[in-house]
Amino acid sequence: MRQPTRTFTLEFKQEAVQLLETSGKSGTMLAKELGISESVLYRWRKELRTQGAVAFPGKGHPTELEEEVRRLRRENATLQQERDILKKAASIFFATPTVSYDFIAQHQEEFPVKVMCRVLDVAENGYYAWRQRQPSARQYADEQLCQHIHQVF
Repeated sequence: MRQPTRTFTLEFKQEAVQLLETSGKSGTMLAKELGISESVLYRWRKELRTQGAVAFPGKGHPTELEEEVRRLRRENATLQQERDILKKAASIFFATPTVSYDFIAQHQEEFPVKVMCRVLDVAENGYYAWRQRQPSARQYADEQLCQHIHQVF
């Protein structure tokens, strides 16, 4: 069975590095006294030297670089989603908003409606109003005519 991972406070790490540099004891001896491995002690010293005051950020306190990576990953995911929408919607760029609304209705399981409306340059509230709208008299007449044509043929 695996032993739980030990965690050390910032103060402990800083004091251990301080002892390594000032006590005159070897790293092996000091590490044994502190109950840690020698490699951990030297890694802490290296981190403290390279990162200074921001060394040992701990859990929940990401460094600026980690924050930037997280932000860029979110942005990349959004851009990939928009690219996929544009690939599928290339045929409707010069169409009426109704055609865009049809596209959004067909792909709302795959992409968020808000993102599709932004990419296709249609109003989100316009899309939802279109969904609630009853068919016009012309649309109703066309539907009846199509049914009659299918009956004849």
